[in-house]
Parts: sequence; C-alpha cells; structure tokens
Amino acid sequence: MAEINQHIKDILRDYKRIAVVGLSDKPHRASNGVARFMLIQGYTVIPVNPGLTEVLGLKAYPSLVDIPEEVDLVDVFRAPKYVDEIVEQAIEIGAKGLW
Repeated sequence: MAEINQHIKDILRDYKRIAVVGLSDKPHRASNGVARFMLIQGYTVIPVNPGLTEVLGLKAYPSLVDIPEEVDLVDVFRAPKYVDEIVEQAIEIGAKGLW
C-alpha cells in the first residue's frame, strides 16, 4: 500500500499539465470541483468537452487530439462507454498517465 501511495504522490508532483475530459461548467459537478482544486494547487488544467468552448475561464477543446500542447495526465469524467476512445486518444497524444 505504501508503494501505491508513493506512486500517487509522484504522479501529483511530476505531472503538471492535466487534461480533464468531461469537464462540466456546472459548479456542483465533480469534474468542475476537481478542476478548480487543481487550478488552486497550481496545475495547468486543459478542459476537454465537445459541448463547451470555455470553462473556468479556460479554452475548452472538443477532444484530446485537438489540444495543441503536451499533456501529462488525462483525468476522465465520462461514462464507461466512452473510455476506450479516450484511452486511444491519450495514447495517440503521448499522455504519461490516465486517471
């Protein structure tokens, strides 16, 4: 268990650019709360939501492959039926991790 906890700490220390797939503009949604917390902690948050152009004052992208910058970690807030495609895109863009 200690190894897992250390691995999580390493990820949170080393991965600073986080794409949040399914980031909602509704403040009561988990994705919005997590993204706001990450911003406060100093992470670069990249919203991914095909239905939005902006969220939390940040430009939103329709998919991971549309992001023009490097992504360290992909944080997923989507239904399980969408995860396969998200994983494929995360691999395609060279993301270091998926949460």
